[in-house]
Amino acid sequence: MQFNLGTYPTGVVKEVLFDVVGETPLLCNVHAEMAGYAVTLENPYFAMTDKDGNYTIEGVPAGKYVVKTWHEKLKEISQEVTVEAGKAATANFDLKRRR
Repeated sequence: MQFNLGTYPTGVVKEVLFDVVGETPLLCNVHAEMAGYAVTLENPYFAMTDKDGNYTIEGVPAGKYVVKTWHEKLKEISQEVTVEAGKAATANFDLKRRR
């Protein structure tokens, strides 16, 4: 899916329902160089890194998970992580540019 919401007067809201999991490019019909992405997941567990690349995902139940990275210019990486009840789990990534 790829779409452009267009421009609307101040206070007008345009709602879009994402029914596909993954990355959706957001376009601007005024500024061709502007780009954004909406990332749709199958669960509520996600995080964005801070300026130093650190992140925290809160409230994850105990279990085995696959943590995936995504950045428009970097290679995606996946890592299996086991979360134990009441304990923090760690997943560190060394991201590389896409070729």
